[in-house]
Order: sequence, then C-alpha cells, then structure tokens
Amino acid sequence: MKAYITITAISPPDANEPDYINPTAFLQPDAGAAQVVPGKACPWLPALAAAANMRQAMGEALRTGGGYPLDEGLAMLGTLGLDGLIARLQQPGPGREALSTKYIFNYPSCCLMPELIPLELAGGGWALLDSLGPSFRTIDRVACEHAVRPPEKTLAILFQESGDRVFEHIADAVCERLGAELSINVYRGGELANPRRRYDLLQEIFRRHRAVIFLGHSHEDGGAAGGGWRLTEANENPLLMSELKTFFPPPQEAASRPRLLRRPRPMAEVVFANCCSSAMGDFAGIHRPAHSYPNLFLGAGVRFFIATSMKVWWQSPESGSQETQRLLVDFFSRWAAEPDGVIEHLYRAKYPSLQDEQDRGGLQTRPMFETATGWVGAGLALPSPAPAAALYQVYCPGEPSEGPGRREPTGAIVSGLARGNWFGRYELLDDAWASPYARTFQARKQDGSHHLVQILADEWQDDPQIGCALTSAVEHLRKAAPAISFRPAPNSRC
Repeated sequence: MKAYITITAISPPDANEPDYINPTAFLQPDAGAAQVVPGKACPWLPALAAAANMRQAMGEALRTGGGYPLDEGLAMLGTLGLDGLIARLQQPGPGREALSTKYIFNYPSCCLMPELIPLELAGGGWALLDSLGPSFRTIDRVACEHAVRPPEKTLAILFQESGDRVFEHIADAVCERLGAELSINVYRGGELANPRRRYDLLQEIFRRHRAVIFLGHSHEDGGAAGGGWRLTEANENPLLMSELKTFFPPPQEAASRPRLLRRPRPMAEVVFANCCSSAMGDFAGIHRPAHSYPNLFLGAGVRFFIATSMKVWWQSPESGSQETQRLLVDFFSRWAAEPDGVIEHLYRAKYPSLQDEQDRGGLQTRPMFETATGWVGAGLALPSPAPAAALYQVYCPGEPSEGPGRREPTGAIVSGLARGNWFGRYELLDDAWASPYARTFQARKQDGSHHLVQILADEWQDDPQIGCALTSAVEHLRKAAPAISFRPAPNSRC
C-alpha cells in the first residue's frame, strides 16, 4: 500500500511565521479503491513545540541507551492532525508486507517528524510509522539542475579529523568492507580546510564520484555565515552550506538559459550527510535568505540526499562507530548492486531484522505485516535502545523511480481525481496524459463544450507564483498556435 502524506504550514498574509498546519493523506492500496483521509488542521506552535520535545527526549534516549520516548511520541501525534490516518492504518485490510510512504512538506513544516509517530499494534505493543515500510521526503518545489552522473560504483568519503579518530575509523571500516564492490577515495577534513586546495577538492569529491559520505559533526552558527560541516577538531574553516550554495550551479540561472545552450555538469547522485541536523537549514538573517540544506543539494542535481533533522547522540564512541559502520556498509553494499533502489535500501539498512534472513546484529525490531485484524508484530516492536538509524530520511526532488517509465504525479489531491469528478466548472472525463508535475484530463464544461484541464501535482498547488507562470505559459501557447483558444480556469481548486 502506498501513502502520500502532505503537511503544509500555512502563514497568514504578511506574517513572519505559520499560524497552523494542514495535513492530508491519500492511501492507494495494492488492490481496491484509493482513499483520501482528510487531516485535522492544528495550531502551528504546539506542533513545533511537540517536535522540539521529541528531539530532546529522543536525544536523551540515544545518549543514555534508553528506549523510544512513547509519551512524547503520542503527544507529537496529537499535534499533527493525523489521527484519521493512524486509525485507518489500524483498520482491517488485505494482507501486505509494507507501507510505502511519500511525505510532502513546505519549508516551515519540514522540521516536523511524522515518521517517528508511534502506531499501536493489534497484537500488542507499538511500532514507529517509519518502520512500516520505505519512505521518502520532498520539500517545496525544487528547481533542479540537470546533471551528468559520474561513473557507477564510485564513492567519496570526507571525514572530520578529531583527536579520538572515530570518524577516520568508520571511514577505514567502510573501505575495508566495501573495497571489493566500490571504488572508494577518502578525504581528510584537514585537506579541505586548506583554502588553496578547497575548490579543487570540492570539484573532485562531488563531480567525480557517484556517491558522497560526510562523517563528522555539524557546524552550527546562527550568524551571517550559517551552518555546515566541521572538518577539523579545532573547527578551522568549516565547510559552510552557504559556501556550497555558491559552489553548486544556481538552477534558477541555469533554467533561464535556452535548453540548447545549457551544459549539464557532473554531480553526485547520492549524498549521505552523517552528522547532526544535516537536514535542517539556515534561518533568514540580515545578510542572507533562509535556505534548506536538502533543497540545496537537490537543486544542484543530487538525486537522493540522506540526512537527519535531529542531533545524533552516541552512548559511547565505540557503540556509535559500530552502528554507523553497520548502517553505511549495509546501505552502500545494496546500492552498489542496485543504484536506483536507494529508498528501499535505506529502509532495509535501518531495520535489518525486518528481512527474512537472520538478524544481522542490528536493531532489535520485529517483522510487521498487515492481516485481517490490522498491523501486528511479535511482541513489543519499538526497539530498545532507541534506534539512531531511524533518524535518517531520504530527500528527493519529486518522484524518484518507483518503477521503469513511471510518470504519473502523486499526492493527496491529484491522485484522488477520477472520471466523473468536478473541478470548478469542468466535469473530468478520461485521462489525456500525465507528467511528474500534473495530470491532464479531457473535460466537459457546464455549457457542454469540451476542453483539456491540467491539474498540478500537490507540491505546486499553493505556489504563490503559479498564477503568473500559468498566464505567461498561456501567452506563449497563444502565440505558437493562434487558431486555438487557451486560457487558465479561474478560481479552480479541488
């Protein structure tokens, strides 16, 4: 079963922060009718506070070796307005093994963490929503640079140099375990901290390798410089995300050039940022606009960005090193064999005992599946100690490959439309065509005339600039085909 969950933070006009969140879910069973599950609009500040409490409680559980903070998880569920979705998942249904989920956020709401919601199992105990199946995130509308991919099975590892050498040991372990499957180059943070070599090494790391791993601590700075990645123990010349924003090609400028004049550049396909708060962003300041780290990488042409919006605490350097090694080796060994299966690979690496094979020494979760009585598992499914691997999520620019040739857009709004639905003054008839961004229907207006109606995918529904963009597109169509009447449908909302 596939689920599409949209969580949008809504801001009043001229407001500095959102006022409430508007969640919606769309469920597409493997067989049977699809179902839209409306969410409940919830105030923004309680949702934000519950997410902050969850971060703190989860961090404490990771640091002390405690179990998942169930009370904070239930409190977070109550502020996200997804009670209807959880109730639906607990209803009887046909048997299936996993729930595949796409989460759609706008920039303010991406700090929320629905993946860590607890789900009560019919057979007793609880499970993370994240553990029910593979999932990925999208944020806003990302203007993506078209990229040429470097050679397959090439991996660059950039690690922060530190006194305990823990990140160096992890890099060495990954090389030892995967050296036969991948061509791996390792870069010390001190090399990149040298201003004279920095640009050339960035070119080498991101443009000559299919995948990139960063191992280290995050550099957090609320000043004009913003945050980034630490490279050395003394934190000399950290690699700032604002610097990478300058290094990467600006997709907006590239998009303004004629397509025939664009020259695609090589760019890594997968970036795994193994550090605290690697999926957050820089707040707006006097000298800079706000920007999202995931959108920064995705906009530069990275296809899959793997990161976390939380601090990753280790109970000890040894335990943290072992868990990080296991996660990276498991994930990249799968990726080496099947590069397109990143979303599935990360899920399997995060929850290895959900496989049919023997437990591989990782998280002690139990297999979960859906039967006629709902989701069940063998005993308490929430792992203890709390799983650091569960904090990592995959970010994609839109629709990753869910199958060869798949082009249909997905979402709570656009996927729920069918023949016979009314869209404004138009009755939808048969599908005409689809792209990752919209569905186009043959339609009949109330006066009996026939038209083509194009309905945007959910991520584009609330774009404040879409009206101007559509008007401009209509003008171009009118000039190209003056004999045909083109016009946008006014005030058309689902």
